[in-house]
Amino acid sequence: MLLLLAVIPAQLLFDRFKRIPLAVYQISLGFGLSFLPLFSNLNIDPEVFLLVIISTLMFSDSRKLNLGRFAYSLRSTLSLAVNLVFMSILVVGTFAHVIVPELTWFGGFMIAAILSPTDAVAYQSITAGLSLPNEVDTTLKNESLLNDATGLVAFNLTVSALITGHFSFFGGLTSFGYVFLGGIILGLLLGWGFMTIRRWMIMHHSDTNIVIVPFILVTPYIVYFIAEELNMSGILAVVAAGLLRTWEQRNWQLSTARIQNSTYTVENMISSVLNGVVFIILGINLLTIYQLSTTLQINVIIIGIISISLYLVLAMVRFTWFYMKSKNDNDWQKRCQKSLLSSINGVHGTVTLMMALSIPQDLPGVSVSLRSAIVLITIFVILLSMIVPIIFTSKIVRNTSISTKPNNRDIEIWNGLVDNTLQNLKSQKLPTVIFDFLYPIIVTQRPMTKLKQRDLMNLFQDTQNIEQQVVNTLINQKLVSTNIAKYHQNIIAREVLNQQLTPWTSLMYWFQVINHRQSVSNIKSEQSILYKQRQLIESVSYELIMDFLKQQDTNLQSVTANTLARIYSTRHDETLNLETINQERFYMLQMFANEIEQVRQLYWQNEITLSESRKFIYDLSLQQTIFVGRHFE
Repeated sequence: MLLLLAVIPAQLLFDRFKRIPLAVYQISLGFGLSFLPLFSNLNIDPEVFLLVIISTLMFSDSRKLNLGRFAYSLRSTLSLAVNLVFMSILVVGTFAHVIVPELTWFGGFMIAAILSPTDAVAYQSITAGLSLPNEVDTTLKNESLLNDATGLVAFNLTVSALITGHFSFFGGLTSFGYVFLGGIILGLLLGWGFMTIRRWMIMHHSDTNIVIVPFILVTPYIVYFIAEELNMSGILAVVAAGLLRTWEQRNWQLSTARIQNSTYTVENMISSVLNGVVFIILGINLLTIYQLSTTLQINVIIIGIISISLYLVLAMVRFTWFYMKSKNDNDWQKRCQKSLLSSINGVHGTVTLMMALSIPQDLPGVSVSLRSAIVLITIFVILLSMIVPIIFTSKIVRNTSISTKPNNRDIEIWNGLVDNTLQNLKSQKLPTVIFDFLYPIIVTQRPMTKLKQRDLMNLFQDTQNIEQQVVNTLINQKLVSTNIAKYHQNIIAREVLNQQLTPWTSLMYWFQVINHRQSVSNIKSEQSILYKQRQLIESVSYELIMDFLKQQDTNLQSVTANTLARIYSTRHDETLNLETINQERFYMLQMFANEIEQVRQLYWQNEITLSESRKFIYDLSLQQTIFVGRHFE
């Protein structure tokens, strides 16, 4: 549970200081947790870790792939996942054997097999805030999905060779083919089986959230477990099953939108949390491994020098490979820059660490101190592979003419969409009640600054004074009762406090909730006149309040004024007739459609890229889905 809770402060720190990758915060928090007695001797079985966490993350990552691009680059991806890994093992293994005399040839190849594969989870986390060229980004994503399996197979072969004392090239090739190809084929077969069952449930109207979502969540566990029991690659089986599910989602549309949205949301949430847990576990292991190395009197400085040397050799192998493979590029400078980016962004992660930790304790030719040294070297190389891209990638990209993914235009594009939509809204000359409902929703689509609680409370006090004057007049005229007026006003007070729950406002919020319940009990005898009296209050105060808020936001950009306007308009809906409410909802859906059309027009006019258009259409569609979920239930 503490591992899950540790994900939260890491995310909060990242939201505040985005220049440092999220994974760094997670590793640091994990390192902090390692000083607690509960985590001082945390031992996680590598097989359990791969089954419970990595299989889920790989299944999720494969679902996010662009199948068209993946199929187009399949040949080069397989070359990276197999040929480059084996080339790295040969070169790095030989170098490790030379600089560490205690390592036999097979021992050198074993540590090279551990260090050669890149990690999909680590790559996504470390490069999330970096502006990598699209071509490099796609290549490294595809590579990291498949090369873990190659590294695991090579690792198992070298361990077997160390145990038996001999190695058969033909036997190793056969074993690799069985594990690698067998994992892919089994994953496709099992994925097809799960797909068939899902389709059967959908066709027989059994596709409820409580059935489909758990069914999809257990899929990677079952696929991985069966593959490993058959001595095939569980990772490749999970990736293959995930790719098949991606194909199904994009080509078979009978599943309801509600189910697809629920599944997507739950999967993303679980994936994000597990991703954080991965790096927290990595951080927890740092102290334990360091203490073990101290106990065994391992020279950390020498280990550091060896780690840097192995990392540099590995990076040189990757650079040479990518440079040779891009020989069709006539611009040698751009060719060097892309190759350099591809080499330093080959990030290693917890799969690499788990391979090192799974080295048998009594492995022939590998003493206890040497095993600990290998694990420590692995940790150093993993950290280097994370630190180097953070420091150098942005500098390399800044000094190149390589086109990168634009990431600074979101605010400009959103403001343009909102401005055009508001202009369109004003030109329709809608009834005031409908306009007042729509405009704060549209304005708050802007990427705005943080909502300041003090400003919101001050503005709320002003609107409350306006409403209080109306209420006092109506009470004096005996048109509304004091209890109903208090009940009506508490709705706004409670929702204002709910906008930003600091510890103090949290207490105030729950006080308002309790107070609201008391107000409900006080008006039980007045239920028959509740609606009419609330409607009377709204008929006088609502327009005055909305006019006041418009005066505070003449350029329709204030997050404070429009947040408060949305709260008041939501309460106002409770006193409207059904026809007016339906008009508000359908006009808002029309606004969403207009915004999506604007994005399409921007793309056709070459003012935004295809990836930008897809991103904004996705965001608008998601906002529309949330709106429908809230207002059409």
